[in-house]
Amino acid sequence: MKTRTLVVVTLWSLTLLVNRPRAARAADAPHAAEPAVWLQVKSAHELVQLADSTAKNFLPDPAYQQFQTEVLQHLDVSRVTGIDPQKPFGMYAIFGDGLLQGDLSKSIIAILIPIKDEATFLLWLKQSNLPAAKNGEQYALAVPNFPLPVMLAFEKGYARIFLTTATDHGLTLEPQQIIEANETAAACLHVRFDRVPVDLKKTYLTNVTRALEAQIERFSAPPNSAANAPFDIERESAFATTRLGLRWAALAFNEGRELIVKADLNPKTGSLSAEFSMEAEKGTELATSIAGLPPTKNRFASLVGPKDAMSMLVQAPLSVPEVRQFASKMLEQSIAEMVQTQKTSGPDAISQTGLEAAQAALRSVKAGEMELAVSLRGLDQEGNVMAVAAVTLKDTAALETAFRTESVKHFDVKLDVEKVNQIGIHQITLPETEFDSAMRQFVGKSPICIAFAPNAVLCTIGTDAHKTLREILKTNKLAPQPAPLLQEQIWSDGIANLFKSLHAPPEAFAFLDKLSHAQPSTLMRFNVAGGEKLTVQAELGLPALWIALPKAAAR
Repeated sequence: MKTRTLVVVTLWSLTLLVNRPRAARAADAPHAAEPAVWLQVKSAHELVQLADSTAKNFLPDPAYQQFQTEVLQHLDVSRVTGIDPQKPFGMYAIFGDGLLQGDLSKSIIAILIPIKDEATFLLWLKQSNLPAAKNGEQYALAVPNFPLPVMLAFEKGYARIFLTTATDHGLTLEPQQIIEANETAAACLHVRFDRVPVDLKKTYLTNVTRALEAQIERFSAPPNSAANAPFDIERESAFATTRLGLRWAALAFNEGRELIVKADLNPKTGSLSAEFSMEAEKGTELATSIAGLPPTKNRFASLVGPKDAMSMLVQAPLSVPEVRQFASKMLEQSIAEMVQTQKTSGPDAISQTGLEAAQAALRSVKAGEMELAVSLRGLDQEGNVMAVAAVTLKDTAALETAFRTESVKHFDVKLDVEKVNQIGIHQITLPETEFDSAMRQFVGKSPICIAFAPNAVLCTIGTDAHKTLREILKTNKLAPQPAPLLQEQIWSDGIANLFKSLHAPPEAFAFLDKLSHAQPSTLMRFNVAGGEKLTVQAELGLPALWIALPKAAAR
């Protein structure tokens, strides 16, 4: 029953390509037997080995044994008799004229399943309530509750399950035409936007546009809403995301040439990764947009490194108009609310330092510059945490003036304990009441040092806070360096002592021991690059994620 349901769902999903195509064929130069969409997936054996190797490398022995028992045994493809577990899977789709009218004579959607024995595979289909009846050189597959004819043919070690009414054998591609021997990713999807009939592409884009425009209308503010209505971050973020999606969907379908999507798992690092690569037609607006994407850099990249226990780098993608507009609108609304509160409740009702910080952040956003870095450097000799943080804030003079005025009223502050390159270092000692007992144990009595550079604010904490900040300012470690938009990393050596001070559960340390051979270990990484192609890369470090979330590991 499960097998039959899986086949039906898969076939239904594939037929959605008929009404929602993902690729296109040029109208003026159609080519027979050139797929618009094709996919290959590693063999069942390789996929199981990937999962097993990753688990063995990073899971403590008890957890690994549990993984083998509760997960791997359910991935035993030997139960599907007739399938060859040593060969990759494939899928392809060719979209021809007349598809919108339900004519499948020039189109085909096919799944390629590697097999070892035809008779055994046919018997397995029958036992799965999917009997195949001989029809010439092919078989008619009886799929319950499925309206289209499903055919089955065997060729060069593969079973091809396909939808088509074509008699032209030029639509049936051989497995080696789809499956590339040199492909190393666990799964690789190709989409050719230039191989779908123009009418099919237009229909799909019209449907997508209508759906996204309906979302935009839903997220838009009501016509009768007040101009000073509160900023709804959920609605505005959805509005910006939908507008961005609409713009890029139109560009991709009209001017895109090829999209390649790859997914993989690296057993040596434990990282689950995805990469999207798009090539545009030459001379188009999309090609210009991709070529114009600036390289991703972070002026605080040098603040993180092997001495950290955990670090984070962030660069806001403000070159994207929708992102910049959303961030600007959010900050403008926040500033307006703070100013109004000062007018109605008095100047002391809102911190002037907070107001100046918001205004500096708005200037940074409008200038297209917003970066953040956090470096958690473990514990010092006294057992107190050491950390460095930095954020881009444009033109900080007014912000520093407000800080000098207000900080002395609320904290034990020493202003200008030292000046480095004409930048003052200020030292703050927080009172006991500012922290609960757990946080005080973590931070100790370490001072906090802060400095206002012309376009950045830097903060350090720990016994050597002053020394660390002085070194940063003296060595001018604020020059932009290549860095991804987002990067979070863990160094197991540095985080072990930190976990001890936080009384982390024992299972966290078991994971740390396994992580020691893969340093640094990525928690998350995301980047976008332009040039000849648009490349989007995302990475999720499974072992580091388990360590960062030890309670999840315990489950």
